Amino acid sequence: MRDRGDCFQWTYCGPYDMAEIYWWDAGAPGGQFYDCMADWACANQTLDNYIDKYCTKDFVGHDPPCSCEEQARIHHCGPLGINTEHCDEAWQVYEKCLNN
Repeated sequence: MRDRGDCFQWTYCGPYDMAEIYWWDAGAPGGQFYDCMADWACANQTLDNYIDKYCTKDFVGHDPPCSCEEQARIHHCGPLGINTEHCDEAWQVYEKCLNN
């Protein structure tokens, strides 16, 4: 099992800095949170499940697929935070990186 110390502040883990509540919301793939976050395939599945769950008309205003921006907003800010000022600021950081 992965050491909790490998996580940022013992909360955000794996290649995408996911919290355990995020993993549960994505269907808890892999069976164990820390094991999943230490496995790229499982972390990718968690991310895909989460995006698939919230890339819907109820959350983004249209049917899938979601744009890169919408996916980044869902991942970083959650489905209820995608249109917040905080999320706008986070997207600007991602966008700057994408454009370089």
